[in-house]
Amino acid sequence: MSRSAYAVRRFASAIQYVEERLQENPPLEMIARAAFCSKFHFHRLFAKSMGMTIHQYQQRRRLTEAARALVFSKTPILHIALAAGYESQQAFAGVFKAMYKKPPGAFREAAAFYPLQLPAEFGEECLQTGCGCYGRSWTAFPVSKRVSIAKRWRAPSRGSGRSCARTADGQLGR
Repeated sequence: MSRSAYAVRRFASAIQYVEERLQENPPLEMIARAAFCSKFHFHRLFAKSMGMTIHQYQQRRRLTEAARALVFSKTPILHIALAAGYESQQAFAGVFKAMYKKPPGAFREAAAFYPLQLPAEFGEECLQTGCGCYGRSWTAFPVSKRVSIAKRWRAPSRGSGRSCARTADGQLGR
């Protein structure tokens, strides 16, 4: 296995660790341990690869799951706030409104769910070749933004001389 494929696998294991413990809000040290690197190195790698810190990723993922619960269930907002890791409904409402531009009650009434942050996914090709795309969740961006990002983000696939890029529909392309 190449060094880059090994790095992508380590990164994927850290993302999987976060996704499995999304409600627990694991500390950076534990996430970095899942990736077999120091917290400082992991923080730099994650921020550079994903364009956000691990804390921002966790927050956006929890808010996405909370938004899903708001639209598709009748669970009280307080219960959703507590499940999302917030200590009060007011704290949750403030962060939710800052991200979704609507308070949770209005978001529920609108009944139009859209994800703020989808889980980062790694295709088998990424895991085998270490293409370097680091499972960016392109579907969280509007199509026009995805096209411009896909044009900029071309990571060389070491050893093969080919590059991997996300296309406008979020798929890997050559």
